[in-house]
Amino acid sequence: MKNINITLQPLSLLVGAAIVGVSLVTSGAFTPQGSASDRDVNAIEITNQPNPNEHFGIWEGAPYVVPSGKTFVLLSLGSTNGMSYSQLFFDGGLQLTAFASEYPGNATTIKTVAPGITAPGNTTITVVGNSNANGVAYGYLIDA
Repeated sequence: MKNINITLQPLSLLVGAAIVGVSLVTSGAFTPQGSASDRDVNAIEITNQPNPNEHFGIWEGAPYVVPSGKTFVLLSLGSTNGMSYSQLFFDGGLQLTAFASEYPGNATTIKTVAPGITAPGNTTITVVGNSNANGVAYGYLIDA
C-alpha cells in the first residue's frame, strides 16, 4: 500500500471547525442557556389575568355593591334578548351605554368593552336596559 500524506492548512481547519460548531448549535445539539426546553413551563403561573371561573354577571334589576377591599373590572355590557341598549351606572352616575346591533330582536347583544372601566370597593353598580330586565354587565373582582 502506498502512504498518503494529508496536509491541513490552519485557516481551513478553523473555518471547518466554525461550520461544525454553528451546525451543532442550530440543529439543537446544544441548548442555549435559559431556553424553554430547560425550564419547567408547567410551573409558570399567570397572575395578571383573571380566572374565567371568577367572571360574573350583574343583571338589570339587581344592583351589586363591590365588596370593600376589591375593585370590579368590567369586561362586557349588553343584553340577552337583543334590546336596543343597556346602560351601566356606578353610584347612580352613567358610565357606559352599549347599543344593540342594527336589527335588535331575540339575539344576544353583549359587547366587549375597552379595558380600564373599573369600580372601587363600596360602589353600587346598576345595569339598566329598555325592556324585559335582560341587561347585564360581566366582569370580575381584583384586590384593591
